Amino acid sequence: VDVVRNKFVLDSLNSLHFHSLLVGCTGTGKTVAVQQAIAGLDESTWTSLTINMSAMTSSGKTQEIIESKIEKRIKNKFGPPGNKRMLCFVDDLNMPRKDT
Repeated sequence: VDVVRNKFVLDSLNSLHFHSLLVGCTGTGKTVAVQQAIAGLDESTWTSLTINMSAMTSSGKTQEIIESKIEKRIKNKFGPPGNKRMLCFVDDLNMPRKDT
């Protein structure tokens, strides 16, 4: 039930172009709901990027990953190639150590 509800909420927010952050206890289906939402995207207008965080993930490496998947559009605007929209899924956001 949680996965279905989370997917519905994600799909609704996504269709309205809202950003979202799913939080909750381990094992509540957050990752599965997002993976299902990504699988349901129209590939002609959407692309996705999944970043799995760990204790060894650095802010620099995260920035590198994101920048490798986007292109400069105009002046200070960046976006995914092909005039598409991008859903960026960051799993285990709480895992990396704080930069010092």
